[in-house]
Amino acid sequence: MNSRPYTAVLISKSRSRLVNIDAPLEKNSAFLFVQEKFPGEKPVALIPGEHANHSYTYDITTASKSENSCVDVFDMSYLSNNDV
Repeated sequence: MNSRPYTAVLISKSRSRLVNIDAPLEKNSAFLFVQEKFPGEKPVALIPGEHANHSYTYDITTASKSENSCVDVFDMSYLSNNDV
């Protein structure tokens, strides 16, 4: 098997991390290899080269759900009749 070094970006729930790994050259084979190697995490990117030692990841923050889960960009209700 021909392999190359990659930096894998892995996520698990709200956590993310970078890992240097040797994986197959072909992208789909590399993806499957990383999936098998880290079963509790999802690979979201494979970057050619070893970058994990001098890179940073940040945990994913999820906003709590509220009544207003979407924004109406055409909503003009904040304007009073006197402002128009």
